[in-house]
Amino acid sequence: MIKKPRSIPLALRIAEAALRRTPPLHPRYPYIKRDHRNFSSGYKGESSVDYYLKNCPLSSSYIYHNLRFERPDDEAFEMDVLLTFPGYLLILEVKHYSGESVTLKADPHQLTWKSYEKKKNTFDDPILQVKQQKKQLQLWLRTNNLPPMPVEYFVVMANPHCEVILSPSYKERDRVIRPSYLEYLIYEFDQKHKKNILTEGVLRDLDQALLSQHRELFKPGMERYNVSFEELKKGVHCPDCKYLKMLKVHRTWECAACGFYSKEVLLDTLKDYYLMTGKPITNQLFSQWCEINNRKTITKTFKRLGLNYDGETKARRYFLGALIP
Repeated sequence: MIKKPRSIPLALRIAEAALRRTPPLHPRYPYIKRDHRNFSSGYKGESSVDYYLKNCPLSSSYIYHNLRFERPDDEAFEMDVLLTFPGYLLILEVKHYSGESVTLKADPHQLTWKSYEKKKNTFDDPILQVKQQKKQLQLWLRTNNLPPMPVEYFVVMANPHCEVILSPSYKERDRVIRPSYLEYLIYEFDQKHKKNILTEGVLRDLDQALLSQHRELFKPGMERYNVSFEELKKGVHCPDCKYLKMLKVHRTWECAACGFYSKEVLLDTLKDYYLMTGKPITNQLFSQWCEINNRKTITKTFKRLGLNYDGETKARRYFLGALIP
């Protein structure tokens, strides 16, 4: 049973908004483009694993996607996928590397990625990352007065077209798998961990704690990428092709790039505003951001959305957080 479904990561949505709203000649644009590429690749990899999880014997399991917990030291730890079974917990760290190959070495602990153009980049060993997640999860269980549980962990290499090379000295080679092996892996652990530690009551307590303490990080695009409001591109973007700027023709918005037209396009543009600023919006800011001078259009939009607000008349501020699920 999926208790926390997968959704488009907030970091990816912020990068998409920043890519759309930041001028290509801005000095931070290459970093935004890099983040967007990396976040998109990660989301693609994690989503591809869902197909294989559907084929697994999960009748007694709960599945949680993209959990994030804050720690007392102002740090946080995240898990791509957590599965809870009566006898054990299973962490999956999903990696989706495009390119020719990745090589995992034990000494030093590192991963080397080779692109199709033979370009190489070096990263930390993902096994160290998921082992740290195991350590933090065990500490989290103790902090929440939950019983100690065996915690298994794996790195899942999601891209079938990228060769995975393990050096002969790599000791945890059995912890690096392809998604297609998940079904057999879970069967093996079901046989290994037959003692049911988590009763139905404890499973409910664990489920409540996992969901209530999850905290997704929200760092607005302007802060994340050091871009000022004045530098951002304004206007209504097309929900279909993302082109800026749509034009108001009578009562309809039309896109000059793809021909898409609709009366309901301002919602996505307001989401861009919130993803980039993280702040409430006023009538004046709405007019500036969307480049709309028609007060009636602004008033009708806010009334239709039913947003929470404070203040009156010109000082009224509308809160946009509810637009981002």
